[in-house]
Amino acid sequence: MANLDLLVVESDKKKRKPSQDQNLTLQALTVGTSGATVLTQDGNGNWDFNAKRLSNVVSPTDPLDAMTLNYFNTYHLRSFVNVQGTIIMGGEIVYEYSPSSVKLAIASSSDITDGVLIGVVHDSYINNTTTGKILIKPGEIVGGYSGLVVKSPVYIHPTIAGAITQTTSGFLPGYHVISLGEAISSTEIQFEPKYRFEY
Repeated sequence: MANLDLLVVESDKKKRKPSQDQNLTLQALTVGTSGATVLTQDGNGNWDFNAKRLSNVVSPTDPLDAMTLNYFNTYHLRSFVNVQGTIIMGGEIVYEYSPSSVKLAIASSSDITDGVLIGVVHDSYINNTTTGKILIKPGEIVGGYSGLVVKSPVYIHPTIAGAITQTTSGFLPGYHVISLGEAISSTEIQFEPKYRFEY
């Protein structure tokens, strides 16, 4: 902190430099470096980084902590090879076919059993036999859907591979009912995959 030319503009308009190892309490409207505005606060208490990055932060430990892109890519996503035989698209539901590969999930598949890893295609698409990113972290919000009924559960579709449904009609004996979480808007799901039961 001492190596930065950081200025804090306080309510009394005085300026000061924070001492080394001092915790900085922002009581200001503007924080800048070398005369350039880096951080501003509006009348509602919201902070604007003015198209600058906040970098080199510690990994989150609290649910409300921010995270870096590296942390997200490391702990929320995993790389898998698409072995479906066709291209798979962003937002489609997949399951771990082997430790390094995925296929589209469908409730009628005998592979979809209790304990199987379920994920959502994070990339816009993954070509067949190509590696791509799959979101596997429970608690994430995934979007790009339409017509979802808010606060209703979402399931792996019984007959359409990679698709979702919000009803168990169409499920036949032997199909696996796996909840993917709950719709929090007409386009978003709070991803919480859980095996429910065999129909």
